[in-house]
Amino acid sequence: MSKDVVETVLEILGRSYHVKCSREDISALSHSAKQLEDRLRAARESNRTLDSDRIVMITALNIMHELFTVTQQKTQYTQLVNQKLRHLQAKVDDAMAHSLQEEFASDET
Repeated sequence: MSKDVVETVLEILGRSYHVKCSREDISALSHSAKQLEDRLRAARESNRTLDSDRIVMITALNIMHELFTVTQQKTQYTQLVNQKLRHLQAKVDDAMAHSLQEEFASDET
């Protein structure tokens, strides 16, 4: 199934950016642009002496740090869930083996 690629316009800090994306991604991309604009405005208000390039870089660095942290947390959570699943699978396997042994023993008598 091919995705419809369309061009949409995003407004960030009074500037228009023409971006191509799938129709399904327009809403998420618009939401992301709004969040970026909010962060840039907040960074500008708290650092009035910095020029625009530095504000953009600091904001980008903060966003990447958050992404890195969330990715690490997701990886740790996935590893923990997989470990618990392996533990549960081992318990099920042991219970099944025990049940089969009991069934086999009762068939012999």
